[in-house]
Amino acid sequence: RDYLDTRFSEFESRIELKLEQRFTPFQTRIDRRFAELQTRVDQRFTEFQIQVDQRFTEVQDKFNQRLTEFQAQVDQRLTEFQAQMDQRFSTFKADADQRFASIDQRFAEIDRRFGEVDRRFAEIDRRFAAIDVKFARVNLLLGIILAVVVIPALGTLLEWMP
Repeated sequence: RDYLDTRFSEFESRIELKLEQRFTPFQTRIDRRFAELQTRVDQRFTEFQIQVDQRFTEVQDKFNQRLTEFQAQVDQRLTEFQAQMDQRFSTFKADADQRFASIDQRFAEIDRRFGEVDRRFAEIDRRFAAIDVKFARVNLLLGIILAVVVIPALGTLLEWMP
C-alpha cells in the first residue's frame, strides 16, 4: 500500500509537471492576451472619457451660449419694459401735474372769492359799526330827552296824585 501511495504521488507529480509544462505557455498567452485586452480596455476607456469630456465641454459651451443669449433677450425686454413704464409714468405725471395745476387754479379762484367775501363782510361790519354809532347817539339823545322831559313830567304827575 505504501508503495502504491508513493507511486500514486509520483504519478500525480508527473502529471502536474506535464500539465504545468503544457499549460504554462497557454497561461502565458492568456496572461499576455489578458494584458493586451486590459490595455485596450484602458485605452478605449481613456478615449471614451476624452470623448465624454469633449461632449460635456460642447454641451456646457452651448448651454453658456444659450444662457448668454437668453440673458441678452431678458435684458433687452426689461429695457423695453422700463422704457414703456418710464413713458407711461411721465405721461401719468404730466397728466397729474396738469390736473393739480387746474386744482390750484380753482383754489386760487376760491381764495379770490373768499377774499371778496371777506371784503364784503368787512364792509358790512363797517356799516353795522356805523349803525351802532348812530344807535348809540340816538339812545343817548333819547336818554337826554327822557331825563329832561319825562322825569320832570313824572314828578308833576306824582304830585297830582293823592
